[in-house]
Amino acid sequence: MKIKKIIIEKLKGCLNKELHQFREKYYRLFLKLPKRKSLLKILCYHRVCNKDIGSFLNKYWSISISPIVFQNQLRILSNSHIPVILVSDYLQLIHSEKEFSDHLAITVDDCYKDSYTVIFPLLKKYKMRATFFPTVANIGSKKANWQDKLYFLWSKPGNREKIRRISQKICIKYCDYYNDCNFINFFKEKLSWKDKQTIMGYLDNELLWEEEDRFAGQMYLSWDELREMKNGGMEFGSHGLHHVSFTCMSQEEKYEEISVSKKKLEQNLNTQIDIFCYPYGYFSKEDADILKRAGYKMAVGSYPKPNISSEDLFSLGRFLIFPGARGGHISEDLMDFKRKLF
Repeated sequence: MKIKKIIIEKLKGCLNKELHQFREKYYRLFLKLPKRKSLLKILCYHRVCNKDIGSFLNKYWSISISPIVFQNQLRILSNSHIPVILVSDYLQLIHSEKEFSDHLAITVDDCYKDSYTVIFPLLKKYKMRATFFPTVANIGSKKANWQDKLYFLWSKPGNREKIRRISQKICIKYCDYYNDCNFINFFKEKLSWKDKQTIMGYLDNELLWEEEDRFAGQMYLSWDELREMKNGGMEFGSHGLHHVSFTCMSQEEKYEEISVSKKKLEQNLNTQIDIFCYPYGYFSKEDADILKRAGYKMAVGSYPKPNISSEDLFSLGRFLIFPGARGGHISEDLMDFKRKLF
């Protein structure tokens, strides 16, 4: 029985190797890429935790997968024979003289506590590295940020009418977004940063949250935890200061989010920060100019596309890894993952 198992594993390894070689030939033939062009698929994760921990976020924004699913995905990557690199490695890759090949990179947005307690240990177990994009104002914070506070308060049905009423005082346009999910999307993507801050100030006064300190301590990473991850081989970029969509900010506000977050990360982690991650994935051509002025060399969004070395390094695409269509069923999650991978 043991010999049979060993033979099966060897056959699987040979099959994966053949599949990898076929993919290289396929890309050359059908995408008509020159031999020295490199292709990079970037995977985008947010949270890896059990549903009870991230449930109030999942209600309107399903960003969590379970630790079991994540571990199975890393196992698939490990057996795929596709090199897993850091996003910054792509800069060296596209200027190298190596023949065409495809690569993968793992990224993690927001950097909640499970980035340290779950994702980091599993990456080490499978001898992989990843690029993390923390929301800088969250690091070491004892207060929930505007987004988490909104989701938490909105998850309590008794609060919703009060939140609507306060929002209508600040922004008349809100009347067109009375539906629950439309309201959340409008608040995230359309409401100006100034109006967001004003509304959240009113909510702080009217809707007390006694457990906020404990919540923040359980949700957000400390600088010491980030430094430990950096020393363990992980890479960091910026996700901005407050996780505000670029569609909601002026040019001056964007530059502050971009430059101040970069400076804080570099000072506290003692490392160069060259990569930016657009909050919610939204950006314009003008935003690349602001990033270049602040000293960044690359930026990632959330448009699902592989990246070819001749493309703009400030509009890199990523494949979002979310729970499957059956509400996070393990087999569905793994099937969807393999479709994005291969």
